[in-house]
Amino acid sequence: MRIVGDAVKVLPNRLKRDAIWLAPLAVLWIALWTINVMALMKLPQALAGIVHLVIFLTATYNGFLGKAVFVTVLSRTVVPFIKSLKKGGLLEKRKRYSRTITIIRQMIKTNQQATLPILIIGAGAALAVSNLLTRNNRIDKYFVCVLAAVALLDDLSHGAGSPVVKLIISGLRDIPRLIGQKSAPTMRVAYLATTGFSIGLLLAFIPGLLNNSYTSPSGIYLGIVVAVVGIVLLIVRKKPTQLRNV
Repeated sequence: MRIVGDAVKVLPNRLKRDAIWLAPLAVLWIALWTINVMALMKLPQALAGIVHLVIFLTATYNGFLGKAVFVTVLSRTVVPFIKSLKKGGLLEKRKRYSRTITIIRQMIKTNQQATLPILIIGAGAALAVSNLLTRNNRIDKYFVCVLAAVALLDDLSHGAGSPVVKLIISGLRDIPRLIGQKSAPTMRVAYLATTGFSIGLLLAFIPGLLNNSYTSPSGIYLGIVVAVVGIVLLIVRKKPTQLRNV
């Protein structure tokens, strides 16, 4: 709650700081929303392709939650990343990302039986959440999932000091307590769960291939199935000693 409260307090200043790109983005959203499907179909193929690409890259057709995540990721991750590149921070970023990926690979390699279920559960949760971000998991609303996955990797690269990582650990600790289960998650569990969640976000377009409707819960259904598979594997394949080592 302290982390969330701090984020709310700095929100007005963040909005003022980001107004230079938020205002044009809002105007673009409004302008693109005025173009109906029939009008898009009548545009020359090359122009229509450009319009569809802009819609994809700006989360124009995403709902409120998807747009909120899109703007948040731009503000917290993308814009600072671009600024760091201008200051010559690419090498440092690459080192941090490479180190984080190496850590995750070592975690998976050392105890696959225990780590695989956590990855699967995280991926299932992400597939369900992706439906809320995209409304129907169609490809024209998928870009926000890619950005969110990259942002999570960026947060992991900052280690335990990242507010997002702190929130993830808090969630992994507190959610099981809601159903009367004790939980003391380690950074290892947080890294694996977040990695699985990122993978699920990157796969969020798959449920969209199964439907062609304006609103479809296919992402939620598939996410639940995947998460249940992970939970079953966690129960069946893990021994008490393995649970302590995760």
